Amino acid sequence: MIRRLAFQIRVLVVALLAVLPVCSIAVAQVIELEPITPAPDSGSQVLPVLPAQRGHDVPSVPEAAPATAELLAPLRPLQMNAAVDGVARLRGEEDVIRFSLLVPEEATRQPALFRLLYRTGIDALPERSFIQVSLNGTDIARISADSFDSFAAEEIELPAGLLVAGQNIVTVHAVHTHRVFCGPEATFALWSEVDIRRSGVVLPSSGFPTSSEGFLAALAAQAALGRSVTVSSQEGGPESLRPLSDVFGQIVRFLGGLPPVFDAQSYWRIAEQPELARIVILPETAPARQGPQFVRGGDGAVVLLLDRGATSADLLAEFDTGSVSPTASHSPAVVPGQPAALGALGWDGIDLSGRYALRAVPFRLPEDWLLLASQKARIDLDYSFAPDVPQGALLVVKVNDQAVRLLPLDRGDGSALPTLPVKFEARLLRPGENRIAFETIIPSSRPDSACPEHEGPFAQIAATTVLNVPESPRMLLPSIASAFANIGPDDVQLSESGERLLPAALSPLIKGAFAQQPQDSPPARLMIGTVADIELLLGSPLSEAAPLLEQALLGRAQGEAAGQEGAPAQPTPRDVQWIRLPDVSGALDRVRAQLAGLAGLDAPTAAAWLQGKSAEAVILQPDPADPDKILFLMRPSLEPVRAAVALSHVLQGASAARGQIALLTPEGEWQGWENPDRPLMLLEPMRFETIRPVLGNYATHRPLRFVAIFLGLTLLSASVAILILLMTRRD
Repeated sequence: MIRRLAFQIRVLVVALLAVLPVCSIAVAQVIELEPITPAPDSGSQVLPVLPAQRGHDVPSVPEAAPATAELLAPLRPLQMNAAVDGVARLRGEEDVIRFSLLVPEEATRQPALFRLLYRTGIDALPERSFIQVSLNGTDIARISADSFDSFAAEEIELPAGLLVAGQNIVTVHAVHTHRVFCGPEATFALWSEVDIRRSGVVLPSSGFPTSSEGFLAALAAQAALGRSVTVSSQEGGPESLRPLSDVFGQIVRFLGGLPPVFDAQSYWRIAEQPELARIVILPETAPARQGPQFVRGGDGAVVLLLDRGATSADLLAEFDTGSVSPTASHSPAVVPGQPAALGALGWDGIDLSGRYALRAVPFRLPEDWLLLASQKARIDLDYSFAPDVPQGALLVVKVNDQAVRLLPLDRGDGSALPTLPVKFEARLLRPGENRIAFETIIPSSRPDSACPEHEGPFAQIAATTVLNVPESPRMLLPSIASAFANIGPDDVQLSESGERLLPAALSPLIKGAFAQQPQDSPPARLMIGTVADIELLLGSPLSEAAPLLEQALLGRAQGEAAGQEGAPAQPTPRDVQWIRLPDVSGALDRVRAQLAGLAGLDAPTAAAWLQGKSAEAVILQPDPADPDKILFLMRPSLEPVRAAVALSHVLQGASAARGQIALLTPEGEWQGWENPDRPLMLLEPMRFETIRPVLGNYATHRPLRFVAIFLGLTLLSASVAILILLMTRRD
């Protein structure tokens, strides 16, 4: 029995030993290894195109074919503020917007396809509303404005030779008729929009050439896609942008319109998608090149190679070839004392069509021109109007948005009118940017139906209309606007806190905005900083307002008036103790207010004006005695492009950023405060012929002080006369 049991145990052990290897093999087969991440596709790496030389840490670049997607040279507005979120709007019964179109030379050698994406407000009557498109002065299409729900694409065949290499000018002219109403009020409901990011010229599949025109066209196309411009360098940090910010400013200047955003990256990075253009900063060990060069990248992009020591002058020589010119950001100049016809200001006459029309003629006066007294300027107006103008029609002549003459258009035959001299106060003009405007208001006898067709404009302003601005002594009333006119790209600097906290792409954008400024005077200085730089106001006339400026930038303005919680504070006049009169009647109150205004004591102080205000950025002229020092302080959260666009408004004189403080509100509007105590500066020796205007300016600017001086002289003269009389009687 025992032997039989032992035998069975031995058989079982042998069987188990035979099965164990098989089990081990089975266990080994179910072991799972962690997945290995595959190597990135070399085609997705965007690497700089650099010379492969020994001793350089320069990566090699794999050759790749250009992207096969459709390439488009998009429309770009001639001014930064002409479009919002890639959409340009044409308003009223008639409106015109001009765009820049950058195309390479290859696109001009063969027929091209121009595409325009547009839509129109539902109030427009499609049978009598259209969009006229012209290219370099040649009409290329007339499109019926009948797309109301979404953007419609209109494709236009362009013959070879119509496009020119580099910059082309596209003019879009919209004409609208209201489908239900007729009159000036109905005009404000009419509009058309153009999607400029998807409108432009379809380029050949060969892509953009390696030239200055091709690089700018590729940059414009990439910006239209909402993508930033990559700047590759060895270190790859934002600090790599700062040494070449002047160079990037020149790129923004030549590109025109809304500037792109520069994104600093290292050589070795993984790109999400192929690029059309980028910039590569060569390492310090690379041999110096003969100026900037354009090469083809591994992904087909046009690459601009820059040495670390490149200057804006080097780039200017490469770009300024005649085919691409920077867009002028300033208006034509008018020389005081010399007649300036509208034709000389770039206007071949002005047609005023529609029930409401407003056409402005911008021009620029010298920054040291100043007349504050009763001198007169004059517009020698040559105008005409249609014989069938309805009753009550008016032509309004405006100077800097101030109406100076109302002319009826419903009297007599307006086809042949003599020149009409329109005189106005010269003090309505200001140094720098100005504009005269012509506005027509045409009522309708049938306001509840569509306007009948009218052949030709209701009124016309001839190109022979002349503006006469009197001469003035060279004087300066310090302001932010006058200082901005003398700031160039080399005069823009970042403070220490600005270098730490603000985006590195901000400086190139702002330098580009100032790159086209005409500088007739010694340059001013613009420092870009943050809230931490409020301390720079200590010791200046704005030191008392520093805490409120800090609150405005930090968004902590409480809006509490004295004794009224939650109510916005009202600007309070400076204390006028010497002129307090008993409140006997309303007449005395009015007299007191007039006397305070005459003395210049009714203006609010900076602290009172800042009560309850909030701002995303602020421009400061801390000390009017040092008018060339300007501070631009902003929140770090403010987008660089928005900051550049806001500053462009100031440069174009189309904002209220004057005086010594200008706040950029969250709505994107500028609000300004002027220091009533800022000094009036005479910039030339007194001459006999300038005595009267100089004294007139001082008397208008500081009437109380001027009256006190002359009253003192009068009393002194009277005292001398009385003394002589008494001495004569003694004898």
